[in-house]
Amino acid sequence: MRTRILFVTEFYLPGGLERTLTDLVTGLDPESFEVHLALKAPADKVERLRRTLPATVTFHVPALFAVQLWQDSLAESGLPGPVRLAARLALRVLRDACLLADTARLWALMGRVRPDALEVVNGGYPGGMVCLAALFAARLRGLGSVGMYVLSHPQPRKAGVPDRLLDRLVAACSDRITSNSKAASLGFSALRGMPTSKLRTVNTGVDP
Repeated sequence: MRTRILFVTEFYLPGGLERTLTDLVTGLDPESFEVHLALKAPADKVERLRRTLPATVTFHVPALFAVQLWQDSLAESGLPGPVRLAARLALRVLRDACLLADTARLWALMGRVRPDALEVVNGGYPGGMVCLAALFAARLRGLGSVGMYVLSHPQPRKAGVPDRLLDRLVAACSDRITSNSKAASLGFSALRGMPTSKLRTVNTGVDP
């Protein structure tokens, strides 16, 4: 009987995340794993992945509410400081509301897919809110194996208590947090307070 694994990711630009996701998925033996992929990405990126990944991968593109693009646009907007601050605070509230809505939608998706394991592929940390919502949904579903793979060094805490609570929730919902460098793994412990027992390092390799 094959293990059913659900990958979840959120990305908007081509690069390391897309390549890492492709490597992870194509490296799985289709006779041993049934692979599902849920993602938040522009339509052209979804179609490119459909052409790149094995035909055995089942795609799911749920209607999710992530606000990452709006946050990126705000950072590059050049608006006056007070206006940018007000917009940032409004987006923070909207982001948290979207996080709850995305958790509910991914919880429903997992009820249909019924995966044995979840692996979130996150470009950074905190990174994509869809990725964090997937962790929360998986824990609510009682999945036996919940992991997050992060491609870069985590950001330091910026919001004090809210960030500390977020980190505790992520740690509680994750069985493992995998980084592609020892420095990034150490950063999760030093900057975000993640328990070292859950940290893993798998260095990026080259196909010989």
